[in-house]
Amino acid sequence: MKKLLLALLCLGFVLVYIGPAAALQYKFRDLGIVDNSSTYVYDINDSGQIVGNVSGGDVIVWQQDGSNESLPLPTEALYGHGLGNNNSGLVVGKYVTSSIYCSASAFCWSSKDGLRTLENLSDKAYAQANSINDDGIIVGSSYNYSVVGSAYQLLGTACLWLPGITDPVPLSLLDGCLYAEAISINNSGLIAGRCVDTTGKSIPCLWDLEGRVAVMAILNGESGTIRAINDSGTAVGVFNGVHPVIWTSTNTIVNLCTLGGSFASAMDINNSGIVVGYSATGIGSQVAACVWTPQSGEQMLQAFEGSRYAEARAINDLGIIAGFA
Repeated sequence: MKKLLLALLCLGFVLVYIGPAAALQYKFRDLGIVDNSSTYVYDINDSGQIVGNVSGGDVIVWQQDGSNESLPLPTEALYGHGLGNNNSGLVVGKYVTSSIYCSASAFCWSSKDGLRTLENLSDKAYAQANSINDDGIIVGSSYNYSVVGSAYQLLGTACLWLPGITDPVPLSLLDGCLYAEAISINNSGLIAGRCVDTTGKSIPCLWDLEGRVAVMAILNGESGTIRAINDSGTAVGVFNGVHPVIWTSTNTIVNLCTLGGSFASAMDINNSGIVVGYSATGIGSQVAACVWTPQSGEQMLQAFEGSRYAEARAINDLGIIAGFA
């Protein structure tokens, strides 16, 4: 059986696989509302531990039995985001210390040691941790920001934090780029993410643990971001914010279809090659959680009756999907 988990207001949910069929079958279970606020879910490990956060509030960890706890943040934190976890139950993310959302500090939390703030690069004021592998290697970015018109421009680079060490190691920045972020790391030590050039274009990239960077295949010169990479080196993401793709381990692009609408995004891939994300359906303004498989192609994941927006954000190796609606 496979499960799908979501969050409402937004509400978090889980989808659990329930058996073989021409199309995958899932059972929906909602995670409930925390503190009467919108709840967002971003990752799930193989034991069913889920991480996310309350909108403008606490980082939340849900256990497989459905119980949840709020992680204690530093007193200067206004709110936090739980962005990743590994199979040892370590949680990474960021907490924000001012009304400017990019004024963030990276953290790692464990049930044994509590929350540990991760250091920024020496010439940067802020950091964010996005992903952690089973060896405890954390990846993210460290940056400064400037105000350009009405927007914030990030200036910095991707980095990693090694187990037990709070000081980050910078990863190479492509020539001509102002910013880079590492978004996902697999258990082989391959790191995936993007570099951003002076025009604001995102370039999909891979790094190794030595910090060396490689540009991935680009579709028609479009702006692209890798969102996740599995242990075989297959990555998923999106071009121009609308076109979901797979990068194979040999750097070939495989296009993914939408559910009938004009845009979609691939957000995660497990070690069986099952991809999850979201897609416009072409029915009014509806956006649905979506799963793509080599056998069945694209498939809508039903959240709850009347839902007009849902995202599947993560899938573990048991096929359990987590997201929000």
